[in-house]
Amino acid sequence: MLVKPHHTTVPAEGGFDDLPQCQLNKQIRDDVRLALLLADAKGRLGGPSDGEASSLVWAPERVLGEWKSLKGASWLGEFGEELKSVMPISERTPLGPFLRTVSDGLSFPMTILAALELLNGESAEWTKKEVLSVHVSELVISFSMHAHAFADSWG
Repeated sequence: MLVKPHHTTVPAEGGFDDLPQCQLNKQIRDDVRLALLLADAKGRLGGPSDGEASSLVWAPERVLGEWKSLKGASWLGEFGEELKSVMPISERTPLGPFLRTVSDGLSFPMTILAALELLNGESAEWTKKEVLSVHVSELVISFSMHAHAFADSWG
């Protein structure tokens, strides 16, 4: 009986949002379920059902006037309400899997911003620069398709 309480109550090592392994597994199942549903719907509508999650892509239409720290922020907290305001999502629909699917392209630029914040510690001088050059090796196609979200989110 030691496994069950640990599995459902202790935050998973290397996880996020201090969720226990059980909750992380549930999120993964929900994400996969939604991806399969969208791929099936894409196939039924005449598109290739190629295993891709969906052609649904979303990025917030906001530009922040100044830097807002990402410490303590969550994906749902940052983007959930904004997504609900622009997409007709039923109250019964779990927002988490849908948000993670349509905003996948934001993960790369948000990771860069989080890394810059961590590397600069308490100093926010880097947020006030006119030009900020970020060199990324092996740029992936999925990022280049969502590059507008990085430029727009920075302002």
